[in-house]
Amino acid sequence: MFIPTHCDGCSKTALVAELSITGGMAQCAECGGTMRVLPGESYSEDDIPLFNDLCAALDEVGLSQKHAAGLAAQLEIRRTQPPGHGLRQLAQVLPSLGILELIVANRATTLRKAESMLATLLGVVVAGRRPQSGLLSRPSGISTKDDETNTDERSQTG
Repeated sequence: MFIPTHCDGCSKTALVAELSITGGMAQCAECGGTMRVLPGESYSEDDIPLFNDLCAALDEVGLSQKHAAGLAAQLEIRRTQPPGHGLRQLAQVLPSLGILELIVANRATTLRKAESMLATLLGVVVAGRRPQSGLLSRPSGISTKDDETNTDERSQTG
């Protein structure tokens, strides 16, 4: 499983292999600093390209904290609406996210993942950090057989 993390040193936001995380922290492959676990869900290795695409899309837009907070509030409807509704709402405000509908191909589980990832990434912006896509390398010996598992809810650890 891969966990969303953020480095305050270089502003990298990345999915990091769970086994690379100790005490809610991991080492940043970009700057060597400390990456902190972000609240949210965990993902499979197959989800990394989508996560990185979302990071890049938000980085390109350059949202202010206030704007990100408003978008995050709009995205909260994802819990009560059909999959993809929140994503479509955001795409109206941020046209650069419109391409995501093609990428996720209206598959309910992928739409939910994209919305969950966006909620996590908007939280990074709201907290005053700017997400930039990146991926820490997976330590040797980690199996990728858990790709069949979709997202798992996990509690906030740090």
